Amino acid sequence: MVVIAYLDFRDILIAVLLMANVGYLEELLFRGYLLEAIEQDKGRRRAVIISGITFGLGHIVNIFRGYEALELVAQIAGAIAIGLVLALLVVETRNLIPGILFHILFNIGGTITVQHSSREALLLLCIIGISALYLLFLLKHLPTSQSSGYTTRLV
Repeated sequence: MVVIAYLDFRDILIAVLLMANVGYLEELLFRGYLLEAIEQDKGRRRAVIISGITFGLGHIVNIFRGYEALELVAQIAGAIAIGLVLALLVVETRNLIPGILFHILFNIGGTITVQHSSREALLLLCIIGISALYLLFLLKHLPTSQSSGYTTRLV
């Protein structure tokens, strides 16, 4: 992977705009359209699982960005964990905004920071662990009713 040692304001601005669009579009696609369509047909749990796994596997395209196999597998595993939690968050709140904001900030942080393999591995393990704990919490508290429709409300 190529590491950029110095980013000027223009580089950061481009990264922020690009990652904001990626975060928004991925949330709209995976936690908006896909999750809702599957949920209406197959139910909440299947929708969450399929949406989360599909989101994670979608990161396989990063092989074209020069990721090595182990980096790619780690990213896909992390993306599946995060995808499951974000899908449950949408099912629970019926709101895409928290996931969109998280996704944008997560992508920006990963894009403009210097990368160190050992630190990234530790961070990834923490993210997967926290995501797994939150996933268990949400699964335990997931309502059984099936209210449909998503909102972009801020609160």
